[in-house]
Amino acid sequence: MLRMFWDGVMLYWLLEDAEERQELLQLEEKAPSQVKRLQPALQARNLRMAGPGRNVGTMLANLCCWIQTLPDGTKSEH
Repeated sequence: MLRMFWDGVMLYWLLEDAEERQELLQLEEKAPSQVKRLQPALQARNLRMAGPGRNVGTMLANLCCWIQTLPDGTKSEH
């Protein structure tokens, strides 16, 4: 459920970014997952925003959430 929330937030941010640049957000229609659909747009946005001291390879998602494996083997998203 949390994954769907972050997918929605990232999509919203990408839409805002495209609107600010007065461009259309174009995503792969037949991507195997929402993560794969958003990934190229997120990478392009990250490259535009990269500057001195920033890690270009860092995805936006890595900055705002992480997944932890709990002792019982289940995963918890934060």
